[in-house]
Amino acid sequence: MKMEQEYNWNAILISSLPVALIMAIIFFTNVRIGLKWFFLTFGLIGTYFIVHHQDKKKQNIFTAMAIVLLVSLISYGLKNLGLF
Repeated sequence: MKMEQEYNWNAILISSLPVALIMAIIFFTNVRIGLKWFFLTFGLIGTYFIVHHQDKKKQNIFTAMAIVLLVSLISYGLKNLGLF
């Protein structure tokens, strides 16, 4: 059995990209690490509610949250490696 999942990329990208951009800026600045993780948690919760309001499918919610998390961690890693 193959289950096809339909993603609502419009809702995912409209809600996750602005939050991911804000998180990348926060993780790139010289803010304390505890405050960075607090903002990340707040951003993930905000992304959850935005996507849940637009589309209640579970795969869309977790995909949008994963985009925010990955952009934040990539930004944090690039800053720590000194690449930016």
